[in-house]
Amino acid sequence: MRLILFVAALIQCTYLFAADDRPVGTNCELAAPPEDAGEELSRGFTVRIYPRARQIGREYTGCQVMFAPKGSQWTTVVVVEIAGGDPVRLWDPQNSMPEMTSCRYRNGKLAIGDPAKCPMPQYLIMRSFPPGCVEKIRKAVGEQGLKAPRPAGCDPE
Repeated sequence: MRLILFVAALIQCTYLFAADDRPVGTNCELAAPPEDAGEELSRGFTVRIYPRARQIGREYTGCQVMFAPKGSQWTTVVVVEIAGGDPVRLWDPQNSMPEMTSCRYRNGKLAIGDPAKCPMPQYLIMRSFPPGCVEKIRKAVGEQGLKAPRPAGCDPE
């Protein structure tokens, strides 16, 4: 019994102290967003997010990836590693936010890292608008101002 507990603890420690390498699993190696990727507006750019938050259930193990346009191509901005529907860490290919990528999460709580510097666990899985909605929202705001109603079918999820 002690051996089983020791092995379980060792696996847990290995999991929490995982290397800062790119995560491996479903969608972790995507180089560009699929057509059905969600959208969000960030710093004036339309970024794409895949899979959408609504597609990540308790059984999902893999990654959620945010892409930004770079000329006519896409570049990976951030990857959220997910195990059993639970976000466990962020990975940044540019290594531009080491204080956030060193954070580790378990069961919806911060397990390793400074709470003042680590993103709150409930915001790791990114919500997004359906494809095409960022442009619809921009158009509505351009025509009706900031109080324009959100176009039909453009609720974040």
